[in-house]
Amino acid sequence: GYTLDGEHDDAALKDVDQRSLYASPFPYTVDYGPRADGIGVVTKFFEQETGKKVSSVRLRRHMQSKDFRGSVFVEFESEEDMQAVAKMSLVFEGAELDMCSKLEYVQRKRDERAAKIAAAEAQAAAGHFREDAAVTPEKRKARDGDDADGARDAKVARTEKPKQPVSFTPGLILAFEFEGREEAPEGMQRDAIRSYFEERAKADGDAGATANGGGEQDAAEGGAEEGDGGEKEEGNEAAKEENGDDATASKKNSKGGVRFVDWKPGANSGFVRFSEPTMTSAAAASSGSLEGAMLTVRV
Repeated sequence: GYTLDGEHDDAALKDVDQRSLYASPFPYTVDYGPRADGIGVVTKFFEQETGKKVSSVRLRRHMQSKDFRGSVFVEFESEEDMQAVAKMSLVFEGAELDMCSKLEYVQRKRDERAAKIAAAEAQAAAGHFREDAAVTPEKRKARDGDDADGARDAKVARTEKPKQPVSFTPGLILAFEFEGREEAPEGMQRDAIRSYFEERAKADGDAGATANGGGEQDAAEGGAEEGDGGEKEEGNEAAKEENGDDATASKKNSKGGVRFVDWKPGANSGFVRFSEPTMTSAAAASSGSLEGAMLTVRV
């Protein structure tokens, strides 16, 4: 944004808004990582694709986390340049951009908020009350009487359930980087990266299934030897059945263990998400090379 001083006033800021463009969606990887240059990436993209000079770029962020929210405001040298770009069809990394003037976008959001408030008030007037409707204490008293607030608070205290914390499985994300390189090897594909990490997760899963299967079979055979011949046969059959189920389950979990690869083509780093934390640990335990380039990984 702009910092106001003695030479800037409301008219100057309004002029900036008139020359600014709203554009979305951009992937969050545009501005992720210590070496990320989201402003530079967006500036270069618009200047190369439109032939217009970009004066500044503002990456829009979430208020609490400050993470990039996938949309930008781009200021051009003139309102005519901005309007010309708004009429173009631009694609960034496979996604078609939704573009309009900043003033149009701001007005659109105001209209959407006004429509939500009007819908909530219409429902309240019709007798369809919602806990999240925009009903003020004054309106609630007019609707339910002077004692409505106390009665409602008592009802909420009796019926309101505590919010459950959001849960997630830790240890599923693995970061990787092509060591000593500013970009990925030429011709590198996302499928090649996926196959590389799936092989490592699968190899660990097969080894674990073999070790567990052998130990359980020995225990089953040892226990069967203490009984008669019939009991030994039953023990062996049970061990085979159990070992087979464990091995099948382990292979099933390890096959296709990569849920997705978050990597921009040509970039020297990215992220891999696995379906199980054990697969993440297996892939992180060993280093290797992919198409002649060494890979370093970290959880």
